[in-house]
Amino acid sequence: LLLSSVPEMKQGWLEKTLTTREAKAGIAREVKITERGCPFVERCPVAIPEICSNERPPLQTPASGHIFACQHSP
Repeated sequence: LLLSSVPEMKQGWLEKTLTTREAKAGIAREVKITERGCPFVERCPVAIPEICSNERPPLQTPASGHIFACQHSP
């Protein structure tokens, strides 16, 4: 019973987590610092194009105490 609870080792499991060429190469896309809009709008998977491209994101401090800037609430 105890031996059957040991997870099976699978080759290639880590490689499957890297899905993009950028992630595989360790390349981060450029961050554009501008007077308006979020600097991460080009690479953010949850960006709202009309808002994030034109409005600076508000600073937020959730219960964890970390400060971040985003149009989305935590």
